[in-house]
Amino acid sequence: MKNKYNDNVNDIQSQNQYIDRVRKLVKDKINRKGEPLYAYVQTFGCQQNEADSEKIMGTANMLGYEKTDEMNSADLIIFNTCAVREHAELRALSKTGELKHLKAKNPDLLVGLWGCMVSQEHRKEDIKNNIPMLILWREPICCTGFPKYYAMLW
Repeated sequence: MKNKYNDNVNDIQSQNQYIDRVRKLVKDKINRKGEPLYAYVQTFGCQQNEADSEKIMGTANMLGYEKTDEMNSADLIIFNTCAVREHAELRALSKTGELKHLKAKNPDLLVGLWGCMVSQEHRKEDIKNNIPMLILWREPICCTGFPKYYAMLW
């Protein structure tokens, strides 16, 4: 019989390993750059997205990023999206498309889409094919997965 307690402990230990790895990566980037790294999170959608965005920003802070309200100065940009309201989806996709010039100025810029829109089958191919600078997209599986997916980039 499987022991859920042991599974949870293993999951936590695994996440802590990813967190430690990402903190080191971020610290190395900060040392090379000679200044802090900034994270920008923008929400498109419902109240649940707002709560998730706060968790995403908290995770980014824990990993070594400082919060910025200026997208132009960010080293990590995440759009947290909603699939319930199509207008929110379209705004998020449009805003992501606007990032091409920022990525050209800052090749190290990390851009991500997070949230329930990403899980929509009709959007997955659009996202993969039409947003080439997007390096991270995740369904709303909980923000605890963020360090793992960030670490997988390296």
